[in-house]
Amino acid sequence: MFIVALVGFLASLIALVGLFASKYVELHRGVVVAPAIREHADKEAQKIKILFFVMFARVEKLPHDTLVFSHFLIHMSALVVARLARMAEEGAHRIADRVSHKHHFERNESNSAFLKTISEHKSTLTAPASSVHVELPLTPMSAPQLESMPEKRPQMRKKKESKPAGELEIAS
Repeated sequence: MFIVALVGFLASLIALVGLFASKYVELHRGVVVAPAIREHADKEAQKIKILFFVMFARVEKLPHDTLVFSHFLIHMSALVVARLARMAEEGAHRIADRVSHKHHFERNESNSAFLKTISEHKSTLTAPASSVHVELPLTPMSAPQLESMPEKRPQMRKKKESKPAGELEIAS
């Protein structure tokens, strides 16, 4: 690597010394060497100069472009990670459903004597506990019983009458 850099530096140095020597000869003799090649080289040098100006202008915008690109890259990677997390979550739920015993649950007989008596008592009932309704016998009531029962309708509250601002209410 060092040898390549050294060869490039020496070649550039020799070319630069050669250009200065040719310019010195031209000035002392008053003759232009290869005017057609010189015009073509000047035009190419102008193009390279414009290209450098455009590149420098673009390099000035590079931090902003890098920021926009990195924002886009971070956003897309966050979306990919979220999608992968969602897929992992769904897979975990599938595995949990496959492994769990909720779908094929069978109740085992209890070792507790109390729980055994409760389960025997439940089995003697005719209806399940959730659908048991207790019905009270309906007997006709006599008139005095009906009169003694409180009325179940809600009573309306009376609105308070507003008093003029100057009058005070005295509590007795």
